[in-house]
Amino acid sequence: MGNPTSIPEKTILKFLERVENKDCAYKSRNIAIIYLMANTGIRREECCNIKLRDIDFQNRKIDIIGKGAKDRKVMLNNTAIKVINNYLKDRALQKNSDSEYLFLSERSNKLTKETINAIFNFYSTPKCKVNPHALRHNWCTTMLE
Repeated sequence: MGNPTSIPEKTILKFLERVENKDCAYKSRNIAIIYLMANTGIRREECCNIKLRDIDFQNRKIDIIGKGAKDRKVMLNNTAIKVINNYLKDRALQKNSDSEYLFLSERSNKLTKETINAIFNFYSTPKCKVNPHALRHNWCTTMLE
């Protein structure tokens, strides 16, 4: 029996294609969240807690407060930097744009783990279901290889 979090690479790629092509009101934010998670292996909670000041574009890294309030640095690749920058242009126009948090929701100045689940569900189909933990697991496996 396979690991429930291991999803074929083909499924992940199909999922990312849906993220790129399916229209919605918060497209650049959703792309930034999913690609950031896919390219760094950060957890949902960590993604919600990223503050603008935590991002260091010059040194290509983000300070992440992880499980058990552990602090760590996560490196950003070109893809992650590109999607964050694209999102920041749209973010500036949002009503909560004065928030210290990177990812905003319609109702508050900070995204919740439940909203991230909803974003993943929005792009998933019965044949192509991807969740945040599976993406993290895929990143870890890719890094090991």
